[in-house]
Amino acid sequence: MEPTAVAIHALKRVTHDEGGLVIIGAGPIGLLTALVAKAQGISPLSILDIRDGRLRAAQSLGLDNV
Repeated sequence: MEPTAVAIHALKRVTHDEGGLVIIGAGPIGLLTALVAKAQGISPLSILDIRDGRLRAAQSLGLDNV
């Protein structure tokens, strides 16, 4: 429950417009934030990370840019 609250809170604090959103870090919180943003209709969504495993997990979510 708390990680979801963190994701929702983060998305309330940022300004996102038609330019989309970039999430830095594809760990558990970053991936959950991406899912919440996608559910809110934010597009395009991009996520950045340096670990291959995390990037593969992000790609499986169907984000616009990984």
